[in-house]
Amino acid sequence: MGNLSKLQYLDLRGNDLKSESLQWVSGLSSLQYLDLSYTNLSKATDWLQVTFKHPSLLELHLSACILEDDPYLISVNSSKSLAVLDLSWNNLSSVPKSIFSLHGLVSIDLRFNSLDGPIPDYFGNISFLEVLDLHQNSLNSSIPNSLLV
Repeated sequence: MGNLSKLQYLDLRGNDLKSESLQWVSGLSSLQYLDLSYTNLSKATDWLQVTFKHPSLLELHLSACILEDDPYLISVNSSKSLAVLDLSWNNLSSVPKSIFSLHGLVSIDLRFNSLDGPIPDYFGNISFLEVLDLHQNSLNSSIPNSLLV
């Protein structure tokens, strides 16, 4: 797939696909919309690094991809273009910290994960955020003041 440099929209959701790496996404330099929902990405340790730094990606849908936290991930040089991020129905126990450097995000969907603890204050720093879906997790705090302004 890496040779499709003009491809802008790719929807592969709902297929019985597995991928151990998403490096091929880097070759899709014009890609604006990517939906890999229901793709088994449990062994794709590079999903965050590849997708969050893609220069033209506007929407990323990775719902029900069996994604888990990456304890070795420190930071990612993040995209400035990403506006819609769907990581719902995965196995994330914490919000990937790299999300907070995606300042252009308009919508974040993290519902039906295993998030626990307080709601991170950093969500308030994403100035264009219009939709934040955190339902069906195990969050246990009051709503941070940064989200009430």
